[in-house]
Amino acid sequence: MRKKAALLLIIGSLAATGLSVVASQQAGISDRGIGVVRFEDLKYPAPALNSFVEGAVAVRVSLDSGGNVIEASAISGSKLLTPACLNNVKKWRFEPNKSSAVVVYNFRTPPGGCESKANPFLFQPPNLATVIGCGKAAEDPILTLGQQDQMVTDEDMKLVSSDPIRYPAIGRSARIQGVVVVRVGLDEKGKVSHATALSGPEPFVAASIANARKWRFRPNPQKAAVIIYNFRLTDAISGCDHFTLEPPNFATITTCPVPVNAERSTF
Repeated sequence: MRKKAALLLIIGSLAATGLSVVASQQAGISDRGIGVVRFEDLKYPAPALNSFVEGAVAVRVSLDSGGNVIEASAISGSKLLTPACLNNVKKWRFEPNKSSAVVVYNFRTPPGGCESKANPFLFQPPNLATVIGCGKAAEDPILTLGQQDQMVTDEDMKLVSSDPIRYPAIGRSARIQGVVVVRVGLDEKGKVSHATALSGPEPFVAASIANARKWRFRPNPQKAAVIIYNFRLTDAISGCDHFTLEPPNFATITTCPVPVNAERSTF
């Protein structure tokens, strides 16, 4: 009886250890409860647009009790794009129920050009902003990037290989969308040694971490990289189950939502 009790104690200890490891890997800012009350459009920065620089910028913000941004720091992004994002996000306001949040800006220039001469800005809740570079570049004052100790720059991230990921079934059934930001540690050969989710909807976190471990980058001084997963539901007309990678680290995963009739038939 004592042997059985001891065995159960060991198993329980191992299980608790395993759960703590998973929890540490998934530690970050959950999208649950993040609500943007006000945001401000951002124009494509002139230095980046003129140099044909694209990419995603992930920013972490600290909030006061009223949901106002009191501090912003860069997680990852291009040196030509990040300063404008840090300046812009300070003008946002969030629901007063969080002390911090993560915002992702995705800057892209259409390969075939634009029909409009404007620079469209699209916000997708809860925290993704897409900035399209069209027409004339913004003539705003050039901003400089200050000291960002924890930032991994796009200039240091050179992707060697990635691995497609499918839309998690639980997210598809619940019709959940969102962005997951994962920071990975790299060994001397650029292989992922560990991965941690910095933010994202809980149903997508485990799958994103597992997928990130399969990526590989060229070694860099920081021995780190950041991968951004954008999970979006689409209609059947444009097709389901697509994985699109926009270098160096922005992956969009789309699928079609579960039909309402199919959901009802399961009960």
